[in-house]
Amino acid sequence: MLGIKKKFSDQEFIDGILSDDSRLLYELYYQNLPAIKKSILNNGGNIQDVKDVYQVTILSFIEQIKKNKFNHDCSLDTYIFSIAKKLWLKELRRRRKSIFIESDVDLQADLEDFSDFDFEYASVMQKSIFMKHFALLNEDCKKILDMFFKKISDEEVANKLNVSNKHAVVQRRARCKLYLIESVRQDPMYKEVFDYE
Repeated sequence: MLGIKKKFSDQEFIDGILSDDSRLLYELYYQNLPAIKKSILNNGGNIQDVKDVYQVTILSFIEQIKKNKFNHDCSLDTYIFSIAKKLWLKELRRRRKSIFIESDVDLQADLEDFSDFDFEYASVMQKSIFMKHFALLNEDCKKILDMFFKKISDEEVANKLNVSNKHAVVQRRARCKLYLIESVRQDPMYKEVFDYE
C-alpha cells in the first residue's frame, strides 16, 4: 500500500463500485492484493489462503460501500487491509494453529506451528506471558529460538552456534520449544488468556 502511486482517488473508486465500473474494480483489486498477500504469507498462510481471504475481503468491502457503511475515517486501502486482517485472524483461530493451543502433535508438526504465533495479532496479556516464559529459558534456547523467529536457516544457525549439522539444530530447537510450550501452559493465566472458545 505504501509507496504505490494510486491511479484513482478513493472517491473515484467508491463511485466506480456504486456504478459497477469493472475497470475501477479491477484496479482496486490489484492495487491492494500485494500488501494483503504478503501479510497472509508472512503469518502462516499459503497462496490458496490468500485467494480465499482476498475474495471474501473484496466482496465484503463492495457490499459495505453499496450499503453506505464506509465512514471515511481512513483510506480505502487501510480499510480493505483491516477487513482482510480480521478475516485471517479469525481463520487462524479457527484452525487453532497457535503453539499455545495446539496439543497432541508430533515434534515436527509442533515446530511448524510455532511460527503462527504472531505478535501483531496477539493480545497484550498473551505477549506478556510469552515473554515472561521466554526470559526463563537458558541462553542457548533463547538464541536458537530467536534465530528461528527471524527465519535464519538451520545451516546458518549451526554455524553460529558451532553445532555439528542442521539436524542437531532441529533437535535442539524442538527441545527448547517444547520446554517453552509446557512452561507457558503451566502459567496460572494460560487458560484464561489463550482460550479462544
